[in-house]
Amino acid sequence: ATSIQTKLGKKPQDIKSVHGFIPPEVGLTDEVPREGWSTSTAVSFVARTFPTVRLGHDDAPALSVISKILRSLYLHREIREKGGAYGGFAIYNREDGLFCFGSYRDPHIVTTLKVYDAALTFIQSGSFNDEDVKEAILQVCSDIDKPDTPGAAARKAFLRQIISLPDETRQRFKERLLDVTRNQVIDAAEKYFGDDENHAVAVISSEDRLQAANKSLVDNPLRLNRI
Repeated sequence: ATSIQTKLGKKPQDIKSVHGFIPPEVGLTDEVPREGWSTSTAVSFVARTFPTVRLGHDDAPALSVISKILRSLYLHREIREKGGAYGGFAIYNREDGLFCFGSYRDPHIVTTLKVYDAALTFIQSGSFNDEDVKEAILQVCSDIDKPDTPGAAARKAFLRQIISLPDETRQRFKERLLDVTRNQVIDAAEKYFGDDENHAVAVISSEDRLQAANKSLVDNPLRLNRI
């Protein structure tokens, strides 16, 4: 530091003292993205996500159950068996509070987006029984209790530390999960799945397929980009 000051002739001034706080230039907007990304592929990968609530909220257990019900009772049938995709799924990310739909190696785009719309209606209608709810609870419990490798366990512990997620909150979630009822599932679906204005969409497919999809999505097209 002394040699640098000697060469400069004076002590360099701290940038904050000269300019004050300099905010980072991050281009955040309130716009909900609807994007299509083109690449060399003969199939599509169709995702849709929207915000709900995080792990500590009372509705978090019901949302976890909803993700399993939708995957088992609706998305597998509509996207894989009828649509011909390799798979379709629903995921509730408890740490981020995001609910996601996805398909992979999918021959469709618009049809799959319509399936996601219909899935929201399906879960709100209560077209499932108490046994379906119990089975979904067991699936969530299995995900929670499955053993992790040391590396995966360390990553999860680090993430929980970063987002200030205490073990007590996780334990309360597990306790409430065991008591989730069919009515709670329907109530949570009606609360969080009714408004699709904040639903982001991202599709990876070929340029031709994306352009063809946009012809059907005239009112709300995808913004097309290239990978």
